[in-house]
Amino acid sequence: MRNEFPQLGVLQKALKPGSLCLINRLNQYLFSSLCEEDNDLGDLVDFKGSAGYLTVGPKKVILWLDGRYWESHKHLYKGSFIECHPSLGEQALRQYLKQGYLEAEGQVLRKIFCNTSKWSALDIERFRRVVPRVEWEDKNFSEENKKPVLNRGLVRVDESISGETSEKRLKRVQNHIRDNRLHFICNPDDISWLLNIRANDFPYKRNVKGLVLVAKHYAALFTDIDKKKQEELQAHSPGWLIISKESTWKKAIQKLMDEYREIRLEVEFHRRPGSLNQADYKFLTELFPGRRLIRRKRSLVELGRIDKNPHELQSMENSGTCLSKVMQLVIEWVKTQVKEGKKVDEQAVKKQVLKVAKSHGATRACFPPIVASGEHSTSPHHMYGNRMIEEGDMVMMDIGFYFNESAYSTDMTRSFCVSESPTQNQKSVYTSLLKAFLLQWNQHFKQGELSARDLDQIGRASLASTEREGYAFCHSTGHGVGIVDHELAISISSKSKMILRPNFVYSIEPGCYANEKIKGERFGIRIEDVVVVVETENDNLTHKSLAPCPFETNLIDFKDWSPLDQERYDAYQKQFKKT
Repeated sequence: MRNEFPQLGVLQKALKPGSLCLINRLNQYLFSSLCEEDNDLGDLVDFKGSAGYLTVGPKKVILWLDGRYWESHKHLYKGSFIECHPSLGEQALRQYLKQGYLEAEGQVLRKIFCNTSKWSALDIERFRRVVPRVEWEDKNFSEENKKPVLNRGLVRVDESISGETSEKRLKRVQNHIRDNRLHFICNPDDISWLLNIRANDFPYKRNVKGLVLVAKHYAALFTDIDKKKQEELQAHSPGWLIISKESTWKKAIQKLMDEYREIRLEVEFHRRPGSLNQADYKFLTELFPGRRLIRRKRSLVELGRIDKNPHELQSMENSGTCLSKVMQLVIEWVKTQVKEGKKVDEQAVKKQVLKVAKSHGATRACFPPIVASGEHSTSPHHMYGNRMIEEGDMVMMDIGFYFNESAYSTDMTRSFCVSESPTQNQKSVYTSLLKAFLLQWNQHFKQGELSARDLDQIGRASLASTEREGYAFCHSTGHGVGIVDHELAISISSKSKMILRPNFVYSIEPGCYANEKIKGERFGIRIEDVVVVVETENDNLTHKSLAPCPFETNLIDFKDWSPLDQERYDAYQKQFKKT
């Protein structure tokens, strides 16, 4: 981690007393050194995670992080002028004001600068509630040096992988659209899925720059591509109007308003990447006064991506087989290295993961690999560091890749002990977690009977005694998986009432992490599989793993192993005979 951040110093000097600048990880053009795909916080303060932003004042710079990242990053900024705090969103801004940083300098907050084209409309709306009397200014501090936008091409995803034509996917969405409604879709993953396309400047990356307007009998894609690519895409996209200039979408909306005077616009209104930004939201609110602008928390496309067709499932299963091999080989490599007395740290394991994955056809990682050993594994999202892995350590690895021609992601977590003789405590916690995982995985239920919240509660109830001993289950049970590693339309958590149905794909990943009660041996354990809901012979529903991977038998305490636990374990093992 650097101790000096010259770009932030330049920005601070440009700020007047009483002003504040907000920078999130998506402000691609705030500084001239950044190009379109760069992460601002990665370039500015070496933060590589997905949830965080900066508040930059004339004398105080604070990096606000999601709690999962704060645990693993808080020590990295010691010795620098950057402070690191565990909060996010409007709560972080509220906390900044509560601490009285500006008052200590004899100032009152008068103005906030931010690039509204790179902040979600929901974020800005929530910020304004915290500081209702403060002036906001949309400003890009290095606009004159901004790099030009990449004019990327688009490549069609083979229908043998997706299993559906873009025409069929469009019809599926249009069947749910009311008359006189126009949908504004800017999530790049939704656009990729709808049109079976990906960006060709990144191997198998589904994210496509642009936006889509869809109505009952109208569908148009606005994206910056060359004329040849436009004609090629148009030829393979029946029912679509492909526009090669993204900026013309505003004219298209105005034209539709003139033709259909009663038209109402629905926009996705959330805070995650790919959502409606503040600049566009301001334009749309002025264009659609009153109740003609409708805000949706989730898009119709996102909901349609939850259940997968046979082609998609086959593609994900093929990739899962590769991921399982990668996981097994890396675990064996780590154990061998330590047994032979060789020095290996978390960074080295991460490099080995990437090396082995590439040899098995991986085109890119779905997310930075997590390699957490010893006490580092008590943080669910530690990522990796320079801690040396020693004999007797518990190691948690969470990895995911896109393999070969697949446009679908993978995700898997396994925990193991770098010793042939684990401690009784390690075996006890691992066994409890494995029993909870198998209980959730081996659920048999009728159609419409089990919700995501129910499945989450089943795992938590099983781990209640382990939690009382000081090993917390501090995250949700799972998330959707598809063309990206976290499809947010479905969440296996206490907040989701969604009923689980056939062909739904999501992860099951219970975890146990030592909290402050544990003073001696501190470690965390997680087990994760990506599963699909399938029908059994007697018309029940259950789970099938898309990437089955062996468990650590030396960590199972068979004294605490019932015949029913063994039955569930055997049912999981049967999956290997079919792969």
